[in-house]
Amino acid sequence: MKKLDLLVIRNIVGVILFLLANVSNAAVVSGQLIIHDTKLGFEELHKGLFIVDGRLSSKTIKVINSEVDYKKILATYTRDPAKAVDFEKGRVLLLDVGQRNTGGFSVAVSAVEEHEKHVVVKVVITNPSPSCMLFQALTNPFQFSYIATHKNLLIVEELQYHNCR
Repeated sequence: MKKLDLLVIRNIVGVILFLLANVSNAAVVSGQLIIHDTKLGFEELHKGLFIVDGRLSSKTIKVINSEVDYKKILATYTRDPAKAVDFEKGRVLLLDVGQRNTGGFSVAVSAVEEHEKHVVVKVVITNPSPSCMLFQALTNPFQFSYIATHKNLLIVEELQYHNCR
C-alpha cells in the first residue's frame, strides 16, 4: 500500500473511534457505522384508577394530537387541569386498561425508544397475583403520557404480576 492509502485508512479509523467514543449507541458492523435506537423522553401527565364521569371503559389506546382533544378527553377521565403540552414537538398517549373488578391493577409507560422510522413505547400492565388481598370495587386504571415525537408509535405491552406475599 502507498503511504497516502495508509494515511487515509488511519484517518477513517480515527473518525470511527472518535464517533464510537462520543456516541454510546453506535457500533461498527462489517465496516459500517450503525447508530442504534436511542431513548426518548416521556412524561407522565395524569394517572388514576377511577374515571371521573363514573363510566367504565374497555381497553383503549389513543394518540392525542391537539390541545383541544387532550382537554376534552382528559375531562372525561379526571378533574385534574390539563398540563402544558407542546403539540408542535410531540403528542399525548392515553393508556386505558379498561374495567377491572378489583384494585391492584395499573398501567404505565416504562420506556420510549426512538428508531429511524418509528418509536417503540414500552408499556407495563400490572395485575395482582392471586395471593393479594384486594379492595372490591370496579376500577379503570389509566395513564396520560407526553411522548416527544411525531413518528409512528409502536406499543409493546408487558404483563407483570404483583406479588403481595
